[in-house]
Amino acid sequence: MKTSIYISKKLEKSFSKKINISEEHPTNYFGKWNAQIFFIDRQKWFLITHSETKFSIVLPNINANNISKIKDLFMESLYQQFIYESVDITREKLNVLIGELVFHKTDNDKKTIGTQNSILELIKNWKYQKNDILCSTKELSKRLNMSPTNSFKWKSPREMMLEKIKTTGNNGYS
Repeated sequence: MKTSIYISKKLEKSFSKKINISEEHPTNYFGKWNAQIFFIDRQKWFLITHSETKFSIVLPNINANNISKIKDLFMESLYQQFIYESVDITREKLNVLIGELVFHKTDNDKKTIGTQNSILELIKNWKYQKNDILCSTKELSKRLNMSPTNSFKWKSPREMMLEKIKTTGNNGYS
């Protein structure tokens, strides 16, 4: 099983020589993700958002030295975020659901890009209001994932991800 992560043009420019961009577009029941780059204190951070549930994780301080380990960083951060948010999933099940990561140029998914832009505005506002919110990437991601939205009939991305994991598990991926 392979999971697609579509990267923004800005992210592609920053790490084009370090990330292998695939032309193959595998489909995965668990869905695709979109990634953007943003900067905090001159450090490059990634915002990675599940396109269907809008569940997001933040990866801090990504640079040329650790970009080659982005797949491991993503999987570990996602698993740790699930633990932090009390999402009941084993590492083994997550590995089966995600499988291998495949990076692609942007797919211009307007809904997900719009969600990510809203998230980046929230992060910018939180940074200026209370600088220590950025100390814990897990807490930052949790705040993003606990915010209900109208597009999900006032469910949060966390609730949507819980439903996705549950239905995925019921389709033979448990």
